[in-house]
Amino acid sequence: MAIMDERIKEVIYTKMNEAISKEGIEEIYQILDTLPFIKDKGELALGIIIGRVYNSFHYQSRRILKRDASNEEFKEFISLLSNNIESIKYAISKI
Repeated sequence: MAIMDERIKEVIYTKMNEAISKEGIEEIYQILDTLPFIKDKGELALGIIIGRVYNSFHYQSRRILKRDASNEEFKEFISLLSNNIESIKYAISKI
């Protein structure tokens, strides 16, 4: 059963699509290229994308709902992220 507000879901999908767009991935790799000591850039890129999406979820929940997300909403966010992790990894691998 969906708990999360549809406006928050829309923000999450928008941020996810921005992050895995060609421009979004290239921006992340520009950052990673300044860190030559990083061995697995793909894993760090994944972490950056997850962080960006989580940041949107957290701050938009506070902005739109005027409160922190509930545990149920957070679990739904994790499920949504997990269901899209392969497409995120695929976008990272294309660069």
